[in-house]
Amino acid sequence: MCSTHGPGLSELKTNNRLKYATALNCIFVVLEFAAGVLSGSLALVTDSVHNAVDSLTLALAFLASWVSQKPADKLRTYGYHRAKVLMALMNAIILVFVLIGIGYFAFQRFANPMPVDGAIVAITGAIG
Repeated sequence: MCSTHGPGLSELKTNNRLKYATALNCIFVVLEFAAGVLSGSLALVTDSVHNAVDSLTLALAFLASWVSQKPADKLRTYGYHRAKVLMALMNAIILVFVLIGIGYFAFQRFANPMPVDGAIVAITGAIG
């Protein structure tokens, strides 16, 4: 089906996959963040933040996919297809801010090293 007449079967499958991927990623974010705090591992904490951003961008991709299926109207004669491009731009901007934050905390960790429980890190890595 043409996107001007509603979502096609492949777009519905994609939307369902985005929902499941987002849910699974959110669950892992919580587990990984907790493991990072318990183990004292900045690597796990920052990876959980990275995965949280991935979850956010998956949710944004779902939103963009949903918005882009809307038909054209008088104001947007070409429709809403640019929603996907705008969401990709938002993703890039968010990642830049996350990179700055991770860099800051990494610098702090280099200045003040802390012990890390390697067993928790290894188990979390194996699960991930």
